[in-house]
Amino acid sequence: MLHVTICDMSVNKKIKVGIIYLIIFLFTLHTTPTLYINSSFLGDFIKDENLGLLYIVSSILTIISLLLSPYILRRFGNFKTFIFVTVVEILAMFAMAFSDIPSVIVVTFLLSNLARALAFFSLDIFLEHNSQDKDTGNIRGLFLTIASMATLLGPLTASLVLVNQNFRTLYILSAVIMLPVLFIAIFKLKSFKDNHYHPMKLLKTLKRILNDIDLYGITAASILLHTFFSWMVIYLPIYLHKNIGLSFPEVTIIIAIALLPFILFDVTWGWLADKKIGEKELLIVGFIIMAMSTGAITFISTPNIVTWSIILFMTRVGASMVETMIETYMFKKIDDGDADMLSFFRITQPFSYVIGPALASILLVFIDFKFIFLVLGAIVFYGVRYALIIKDTR
Repeated sequence: MLHVTICDMSVNKKIKVGIIYLIIFLFTLHTTPTLYINSSFLGDFIKDENLGLLYIVSSILTIISLLLSPYILRRFGNFKTFIFVTVVEILAMFAMAFSDIPSVIVVTFLLSNLARALAFFSLDIFLEHNSQDKDTGNIRGLFLTIASMATLLGPLTASLVLVNQNFRTLYILSAVIMLPVLFIAIFKLKSFKDNHYHPMKLLKTLKRILNDIDLYGITAASILLHTFFSWMVIYLPIYLHKNIGLSFPEVTIIIAIALLPFILFDVTWGWLADKKIGEKELLIVGFIIMAMSTGAITFISTPNIVTWSIILFMTRVGASMVETMIETYMFKKIDDGDADMLSFFRITQPFSYVIGPALASILLVFIDFKFIFLVLGAIVFYGVRYALIIKDTR
């Protein structure tokens, strides 16, 4: 599929895209081992009841940093910004590995999340700069596939490295993985020429989105998708373990199987959007699959691993379709100079990780745990409305 993805590009852009893909793989691989143990590690330094607040603060700070990102790019340029946040991330990982001071751990955790958000934003700029609209679906599909492969390898890496719950070894490994990212970027991306980045004027950007039915629809769809992800990441493992009675190793196996669609299908969805169908139809189908399979979770009570693997696999089939279409559609609507629009678009993820858990917490006061998945299915189904209002690019 890589040949299909970049066959119409110049040789130079093929090389640049390949380098960016390599950086994306390594950067994602660096983030995922610690992603699964951060809360356990932080629990050694702060009270459990404060963990949720820390994650909310982190999401709010991420939103602020993404709002400021166009100004940062205008001042320093994309290349220097990426190098700086990469260095910050490496130092943060080493600090997490070697410090025993709670305040240092908390601050470096927050800095790391900010650095990661800005780094992925910067990689978006690099990739969009070397993309053509007619290949956006393929390029974004492959981008998501590569990131998903690294995401799956992360927990496997963690299981091989972790000995006696010595979490610090993972932070050291994470920092080491980032070193080639830094050197590759310095030597291979330094020739990057910045476009003119539109300054972030929040009200103006918001008005532009609200007045453009396509941007409004795809942004709303992104919020719904990331709300789905936030509930699945936070509540599904707890539900499977405490309510269904599955062991943590069984839950890990099920989640690994559930993530496979992001590797197996993202490139295919992108190719279909570019060459055959268009984004609108696939977005509608994806939301319907997500809604039906998510709602079905409420009515499954068996601790059978196969049953849960199948139903959660289907939720991610729909999610992979929706995610690829959202990425493809948005990046066909903007270019690498639209840093204001891109930053607002990327804010939908941390924003969803604030409102998603807050909404779920309120619901759990009034309804049984299992019914939040039925509610989530209904919320996701509402995404069909937003898919229907956008104008297809084909």
